[in-house]
Amino acid sequence: FAEHTKIEDRSGQWNTSISEDMHRVSTVIRQLVEDYQQGVDAASEEGDAASEDVCTGYLRDLQKVLWMLQAEIGKAPEIER
Repeated sequence: FAEHTKIEDRSGQWNTSISEDMHRVSTVIRQLVEDYQQGVDAASEEGDAASEDVCTGYLRDLQKVLWMLQAEIGKAPEIER
């Protein structure tokens, strides 16, 4: 599985600030948003409404979390790149 992910694998560190950690989490969530958008697009192309709906639900939830996280760290949501 690890060789197929676009999310960088890093060891946990105790010497990082909360701001650095929140930026890292937002980077990971942004990647998941991109991945779920690809899932929505692929399901749509295949005419698989059930899978498209599942991916859309997760996508919406992640976009909301990303928006709230970005607001907390004082950055524009940057959901659409």
